[in-house]
Amino acid sequence: MRFDDYYMNFAYLSEKWLADYLSRRFSSSQNSDWHEQIEDERRHTLACEAALNLKKVLPIVHDTNFSLQVGLYYKSGLIGDPEHFSEEEVRALCFLVERRALGLYRFYLRHGSDPTYKAVTKAIIKDEMGHSKIHARRTCETYQSLIASERELFSGLTATYGSEGMTSLRFWQDFFADRLELNVHAMA
Repeated sequence: MRFDDYYMNFAYLSEKWLADYLSRRFSSSQNSDWHEQIEDERRHTLACEAALNLKKVLPIVHDTNFSLQVGLYYKSGLIGDPEHFSEEEVRALCFLVERRALGLYRFYLRHGSDPTYKAVTKAIIKDEMGHSKIHARRTCETYQSLIASERELFSGLTATYGSEGMTSLRFWQDFFADRLELNVHAMA
């Protein structure tokens, strides 16, 4: 697989994890913000998967343990088990995830080379900006702890994988082989 394919598979899994998680937590909520975000995340998941299928990427990884939320945040100890988060903690996690997704998606637009993946990424960015604004209005103390730990996590990744970071084929091969070197001491 190419860097571009790894990136899109990662985007697919991260969108899928969030859609599934929010559906489990908030499908019966009276809050329309949650319903709108769930639908957006499902649409993003389908768009990413369709792009991978169009490019005939094999194998496509479908295991959400390789999403941003699990593959980096949970495995590094940045977050605990999100199934037990309060609604405010979920909002803090969503804000963190949406901010990081925006950064990664914009990063891909600068460094990626696949026009199909770039088109999908551009379409997703608009929704992610809206989600960030919704959750930014409701951030709590938990978010401040998460953002400090996230900075440490990504500094550790840079120390291990160099300035290429997520554009490095080695990073993606290690990530999808579940041997990512998470040399950080993030909060548990």
